[in-house]
Amino acid sequence: MTLKRYGAVKGRVCDVYGERRDNKSPHFYMTLDCGRREWRLAINVKSRRWPSEVAFTRIAPFTNAFTHQLDALDLGLNSMNRGRERRRGGLDYLRDNFFQLNQLVALPHHKPGRNNDLIDILYRDGNRAQQQGWEAVAFGEPYNDRARWGLHNIHMNQGSMGRYKRVNGPSQDGALFLRAPDEGWIAYFWAFQSQAAQTDPITGNAIEDAPLIWNILHPEG
Repeated sequence: MTLKRYGAVKGRVCDVYGERRDNKSPHFYMTLDCGRREWRLAINVKSRRWPSEVAFTRIAPFTNAFTHQLDALDLGLNSMNRGRERRRGGLDYLRDNFFQLNQLVALPHHKPGRNNDLIDILYRDGNRAQQQGWEAVAFGEPYNDRARWGLHNIHMNQGSMGRYKRVNGPSQDGALFLRAPDEGWIAYFWAFQSQAAQTDPITGNAIEDAPLIWNILHPEG
């Protein structure tokens, strides 16, 4: 199985909000003005499974040639529902070589203090993006809950276990890209530490005996 729907949403940042009080499944929300409608991005900042800290990396500037594809996307939703479209335009953390898994850092979603949790980090760029109307592109799964159009699963979508195994697949990972006027593209990539660090290129399921991302980030454990 794979995600039922997959694609990229492009627009300008017009609102940001982080859920600090939700300790079960908090998100960081970013709203994009895409011309004809707004899209709300729902970014996981805590895992329901152990370990709860979400792993991420921020790359700035993000100068990979993939940015040419970001430039070419249309405003609003760019659907990639077919396998052929996903292989051509989708993201794959384990095969695109945008970063190495040991570059990921795991942080709690909320911790007293400044600039020491994942929501703090997202607000740091998100506030500037909102104030200046930065362009943004997010990859993930689109949904419509009747109240709004949104995008979720903005994280690695392969190597999951248990009930989440049903949505595994290659070339369908989620990410966020912000374009700052002076810095160029900034890339955010997220993964759950409970996901496998090696997956089958056809199914996206964990390869037998593959280490978890947690093992990569805690080699001494």
